[in-house]
Amino acid sequence: VVSLCDDERGSNLKKMPKGGSDRWRGALYAFLGIAAVSPDGALIRWAQHFDATGGAILFTKSTFGGVMSMIFALTHTSKGSLRLDGWPYLCVCGLCQALLTACFTLGFAYTYAANVTVLSSFSPLLSAILGKLFLRDDLPPRTLVAIIVATLAVLLMFETPKATTSGYDDLEDAGEEEEGPTTRRRHHAFGNACGILAAVFNSIFLLVARMGLSRYPDLPVPVATASGALLTALATFAAVGVRVFDAASPLFYVPMLAGSMGFASVQLGLSIAPRYATAADVSTVSLVGLVLSPLWVALFYDEIPPPQTVKGGAILLLNLLVHEGLALKETLLADDDDDDDDKDTDKDDVKEL
Repeated sequence: VVSLCDDERGSNLKKMPKGGSDRWRGALYAFLGIAAVSPDGALIRWAQHFDATGGAILFTKSTFGGVMSMIFALTHTSKGSLRLDGWPYLCVCGLCQALLTACFTLGFAYTYAANVTVLSSFSPLLSAILGKLFLRDDLPPRTLVAIIVATLAVLLMFETPKATTSGYDDLEDAGEEEEGPTTRRRHHAFGNACGILAAVFNSIFLLVARMGLSRYPDLPVPVATASGALLTALATFAAVGVRVFDAASPLFYVPMLAGSMGFASVQLGLSIAPRYATAADVSTVSLVGLVLSPLWVALFYDEIPPPQTVKGGAILLLNLLVHEGLALKETLLADDDDDDDDKDTDKDDVKEL
């Protein structure tokens, strides 16, 4: 992987997506990154079985993930780009990444993995709204319809579950008494809120990164991403103190290390994929995470999400599939038109000769 990235820093770095083979290559990178991070919910469930608190999970995962991501970022960032130009954009990106990491991790710890995954997938549509407001991007009718449908699906998922029999409900926070129905509902609401906030902070992160890259093309965004994870670890330690090291067994660090490797892998995959595939290609492949992440938890912990999650998730997944499928179709048609124009131009050049 390192040799591949070293090669990417060469002439291929500025290449735009072209033929079908390039698209498949970019889609493969995106899929591998999403697949690597998809067991995150199951790994957090595993860590909870060692009586680890949410603070301990958040601190450990952020520390490991931040260090791994920083190594990757510094290794594959040119020294010339590591300057103070564009530092306000980097600071905002780092803060958004810190909040995103916290919301995503705590969401998995307090509610169903399916809830967090589906709610956070609202991010592409939020990004479309922010792009229209701040960057004057086009907002086609299909996106407006998708936003309305997705909003209704999210509202459906925020309905409080009446009764649950999943693996999640068997987990108890360290040092607390067994949860009652009121506490469990409160935890579900907090976890759901973390899921939707993760989508919000991810959308802001993407917006600010685009704004910064438009002014400073060499802006080291991966460095800001890694710094955000480390900032989460520092903030958690400041808030919780030495309790971040509370765990019943050293085996607690095994799932945390595995989850951190997935965190770094998804950054690697999604940083390489756009060099070959279009944004529509990457977004469509990323929808695989909506299925894989809850599937891992269901397989290992028998965590079956409540009916409102299944209904809302199915609506949102179908909505996103249609939306991204139409976007991909438009991209393919536009590329075909460009190829036809190139052929016509070549014919005209031949005639002139």
